[in-house]
Amino acid sequence: MKKYKLAAFDLDGTLLNKKGEITTQAAAALKGLVDMGLIVCLATGRHFRTAEGIAKDIGLNGPVLCYNGGVIRYAGADKPYYANYLEQGIIHELIDFTYENGLYLQLYDEQNRIVVDKIVPETKIDPDFYTTDTVELGDLRKASNFTSPKMMVYNFDTAVIDKLIPYLKERWGDKLYVAQSSPHLAEMLNRGVNKRSALERLTADLGIAREEVFACGDSSNDAEMLAFAGCGCAVANGMDVTKAQADYICQNENEQGVIEAINKFILNK
Repeated sequence: MKKYKLAAFDLDGTLLNKKGEITTQAAAALKGLVDMGLIVCLATGRHFRTAEGIAKDIGLNGPVLCYNGGVIRYAGADKPYYANYLEQGIIHELIDFTYENGLYLQLYDEQNRIVVDKIVPETKIDPDFYTTDTVELGDLRKASNFTSPKMMVYNFDTAVIDKLIPYLKERWGDKLYVAQSSPHLAEMLNRGVNKRSALERLTADLGIAREEVFACGDSSNDAEMLAFAGCGCAVANGMDVTKAQADYICQNENEQGVIEAINKFILNK
């Protein structure tokens, strides 16, 4: 029987239910892992404040891997355990590109605030809008001395994102990691920054072998993490690219899939 020391869970589409909520049953399952002595982490594309609130409510003991691994930070900590911010040069290249193509762009600052040109309907679609402050800078092309762990394009038309992602990879693939946590989103981080690299860094520091890591996810930005984990589980609603990297594909969706995987591989029920 394998003994896992660390468990990492994606939020949207995985640990959260279809309403974007953490259920009592899911919270109890994760708290049970903490009580067993496992380090339990959230690994999400969300910003830190949202994930921190969920981690505190559940009583998790591990750090939050937020912005798709761009920042690792413990709940309640004054500063990140690790951070990898985009450089100003690439930020301004992407800002110019989005303005030229009429795309909505969202960034984040070191205070974990959302940064936009102005608040529009796309801003309010993001659940993080309701858990942190949003800064309106006006024309982002005029901003200076600015950094961000992640940049995000949102479009109501998924066909726009379907065309955008391969273009971003072709044009900036040597500088960027392009992720997709939703059909409406294209997310951009420094090349080499993803949930896997963050988990590799954390487990190396903690002296935990990859075979001792358990992880659950659903979207393409979870695929690398599941491939790294000793046991990587994709929930039933996961993307095909993510399921291809999983050791186990759950029969259930969202949080019920997570509970299924915990029962099967950790609790051996």
